[in-house]
Amino acid sequence: MIGYDGDGIVSADGNMTLIYDDMYGAWQFNSNNSNYYKNSTALQMAIGEIIPYSVAEKDAILRRTLTSGTYSGETTDGIAGPEAENTILWQLSTAEAFMLDDSLRVAYRYNGSANKWWLSSPGSSSSVAAYVDEAGEVIYEGMDVATYLYLRYACNLDLSSVILASPATGGKPGSTVGSSSLILLPDAPMSTDIDWKLTLYDSSRSNFAVKEMTLTSEKATISYSNAKVGANEYISAIIVDNGKVVYYGRIYNVDATSNDGMEIDIPQGVTLDSDTQLYVFNEQVNAN
Repeated sequence: MIGYDGDGIVSADGNMTLIYDDMYGAWQFNSNNSNYYKNSTALQMAIGEIIPYSVAEKDAILRRTLTSGTYSGETTDGIAGPEAENTILWQLSTAEAFMLDDSLRVAYRYNGSANKWWLSSPGSSSSVAAYVDEAGEVIYEGMDVATYLYLRYACNLDLSSVILASPATGGKPGSTVGSSSLILLPDAPMSTDIDWKLTLYDSSRSNFAVKEMTLTSEKATISYSNAKVGANEYISAIIVDNGKVVYYGRIYNVDATSNDGMEIDIPQGVTLDSDTQLYVFNEQVNAN
């Protein structure tokens, strides 16, 4: 994460900016000797990269228009040629790359080797484009667009699509499944210091519904319908206090012997009201 809710790189209120931790293939910036970005190989390869994304991931990514600009050394912040509208994945500009922490500019392949990666900005002439070298230095003068460098994409994510954020290492807290599995989450703000794993709203699960809920001060008893069934499918719950997720737990594994009713223990000291609310959803839990 390199931007969050208006702070950092290419971030506005209500979104976050993510950048690939590693790189995608080695490709020419463009095969036609031009540093125009809109129809470049560097941008067009993103179309193939996005295909394996899940429905939830595609729905959560905000489209961005990259505006035209001219070369201005290390402050270059536009693309050569016409603007690129509705981009899903894109490369950082020269100016945006300079905003990255030095350690984040060094990008590695799966084998652990650092490599050069393209930026979206033009270099000092029409046949070169800016890039970042193996040491993380931004080379804004550029390299010939026919050179094969790696692609490192970024995107903007809609924060309203994020149900829960948890550290990528270790994943979601809590390994117990059952009525008493709701646990208090660490009070750790989102930061760029560590990698994060996101639980996203999935429109393909929009048929899931809580049919009935009976609530006491100690527990909620619910019935539900249209949950997806499988070994890694769960009914999970969160408690949100004034817009912040404070408790999370996996309540029930929706396997082939699924039923449609369950109980959820309300943690001691928690009172559900208009500010503190319980949400129940059907999710797929994968390996961290």
